[in-house]
Amino acid sequence: MPRLLLLTDDRFVDAREGSSVYARHAATHLLDDAFALPGHSRVVSWSGTLADAPFASDPRNWMKPGQDALDTALDHWAGELERAGTTLLLRPHARHLLNDAPGILRLLRSRAGQPFGLALDPAALLEVSMLDRTGEHLARLFETLGELADLILLRDAAVSDDGADLRPCPPGEGVLPGDVLRELLRQVPSDLPLACDDPAAFPWAGVHAAPAS
Repeated sequence: MPRLLLLTDDRFVDAREGSSVYARHAATHLLDDAFALPGHSRVVSWSGTLADAPFASDPRNWMKPGQDALDTALDHWAGELERAGTTLLLRPHARHLLNDAPGILRLLRSRAGQPFGLALDPAALLEVSMLDRTGEHLARLFETLGELADLILLRDAAVSDDGADLRPCPPGEGVLPGDVLRELLRQVPSDLPLACDDPAAFPWAGVHAAPAS
């Protein structure tokens, strides 16, 4: 049975027990000057961006400047993470430095044995331009990364009013097909932790739990 986690402002807590499991950097990312280790054995953070706004599109993120920035940041934090006994789970995003399945796979392979892991957020790796083949993109993500992830985040996303972005929305009201997600989750390790910020995401994804009171 998977461990079910709920997101708070700065923590992932066990949905059944209410205990803190991971720390969470919600407002900062790896390149942010404010990024710091929170004194927890595991911390989840966005990989970062060279754009001025956190989720703005910037072509440099997909090119050599972005890769160099990510490598520099990971090299910088690797020693501190090891000394602190902390594992950093990177949460990729389609507009960030870590932004697609091949790049994520390369990083996991090249950083094997280092204190880094993967918090896979399928909704974050979609763009509006991908929505005509959402099922194919999700299947490719899970085929490539499902067994390598340390955590999967369950959430839905809807197209913004101007049609330019995907924004978080209640589960089942967005573009992610719940039936496809449920089938893909059956293919990952049965004990892989699953997390969400809306408890309704668990039944939407075919997972049933009674959150802690």
